[in-house]
Amino acid sequence: MEGPRSQQTGDSGLEVVKIKREQFRVEIRKEKVRAMIDAKRKKPSSDDDKEKNSHYANLKNEEKDTMVEENAKRLRLVLKYWDESQVVEVLRTIRFIISAEEVSYIEPLRKTDLISDILDLLDEKYDKYPDVQQEASWLVINFASVASEDVVYLLELGCLNRLRRLLRTKNEKVLEHVLWALTNIIGEDSSYRDEIITDKYFMKLVYNMIENCEKLNLGLQKTICWLVSNICRGKPYPLRQDVYMFLPHVARLLLIVKDKTQFVDLMYALSYLISYTDDDVHSAIVLGMGPVVVNALNDTELDILMATIRAAGNLSAGRHDDVDELLAAGILTSVNRLLDHSRGAIRKEALWILTCSQYFYP
Repeated sequence: MEGPRSQQTGDSGLEVVKIKREQFRVEIRKEKVRAMIDAKRKKPSSDDDKEKNSHYANLKNEEKDTMVEENAKRLRLVLKYWDESQVVEVLRTIRFIISAEEVSYIEPLRKTDLISDILDLLDEKYDKYPDVQQEASWLVINFASVASEDVVYLLELGCLNRLRRLLRTKNEKVLEHVLWALTNIIGEDSSYRDEIITDKYFMKLVYNMIENCEKLNLGLQKTICWLVSNICRGKPYPLRQDVYMFLPHVARLLLIVKDKTQFVDLMYALSYLISYTDDDVHSAIVLGMGPVVVNALNDTELDILMATIRAAGNLSAGRHDDVDELLAAGILTSVNRLLDHSRGAIRKEALWILTCSQYFYP
């Protein structure tokens, strides 16, 4: 199987160093990356909903459980005597309740069959009710945002095929939620990722969206950047042939993006995409990533720094001419400064960067 160059031999003569670096760095970044992913997985309520969401957050857990059970019964009733506005209202109320805390509501909801009812709303016969499907898909995002067993349960109920079908929706809000839900599932386990990226329509859609990212609304821009990052990450890594085409567009967006969360996601994606071969490192350098990465190493935001220092390490393990580009951009000055960083993980990463390239010092 083709994999990252840290798992290959004969590419640059630095394999032993790369393997040791990767083993070391996996441990110190794993907790940070997971925290970042978990923080983004649950889609927050919109600004208009914050007051209501705050109300439910102040309720006791017993009160929330009772309200969920009551609204499950109410949903079944309004579904039976179809009333679109009432369905939307009930779904929204359930979303407020389960979004209030980082706890799983899958188990109590399994007793009511509510989740099956909600997933049914993603079927084709409800396509003419985009507001309903928007709320239903939003709930799926939150259901899949807390525990691994919740994702397993959703997949057992056929959630994945329903989300795949909705990739063809013409409604941007529904599409954004569907992509967010798929991003949650992809980020949960590499086996889910591998299954999802075999869908040619899905991969073509993702490629077209990252290619035309600037033309999308801001919500979709953020979601697609996070999705690409999740597609590229995970152990074992995806096959290079499935992801290498993202590199030019990730690099292009890193040159122009202003939003911090997008920048962090794109920088992580870059670090994964240049983990395969020295040719990928060279492509990134040609695309102007040397100065971008070096400049970001001077940022004071920890999220930006954690993503960038990983990319810097992979670029530094490239060929002589590519490392020369990093030296010209001032990487040694930036990395040496990080040796005095207040975070031990950053200091260790910086030290590894200084030791991973035989071309830094003549």
